[in-house]
Amino acid sequence: MVSADNIAFLKRSGRRYIVGTPKSMLQQFERELLAEDWHAIRDGLEVKLCPSPDGEETFVLCRSRDRREKEQAMHGRFERRIEEGLRRIEATCQKQRLEPLVVAQRVGRLLGQNSRAAALFQTEIQASSDGRATLHWKKIESWRDWPP
Repeated sequence: MVSADNIAFLKRSGRRYIVGTPKSMLQQFERELLAEDWHAIRDGLEVKLCPSPDGEETFVLCRSRDRREKEQAMHGRFERRIEEGLRRIEATCQKQRLEPLVVAQRVGRLLGQNSRAAALFQTEIQASSDGRATLHWKKIESWRDWPP
């Protein structure tokens, strides 16, 4: 429904419309999201109007306390899954002689299956002197700063 053709049709005919926008566009509104000029609509729901960079459209930004709590819970589950998976891979590397490529594939699969929290982890796979793979990982806590 939200296609470039449909949006062009709505604009050409001078219609007013509201469409959903992907979360990936949020970063272009980072300054507006961080500003304090939100308007409370009801308890736990705030909105603000923001012009698009080209000035042709107005975006209605919404933030919900309930949605934020749900997102945080989901991120927490993904974070725990990654952490547990990395620990298992790390333990396997210590018990078995694994090729670094095999370990990289396992780590990649784990992060891909839990992509919402994958950016929280930095991983490094090295080959030791005996050819055995070692996995080193850590959390990047600054990742939690986005979204506001």
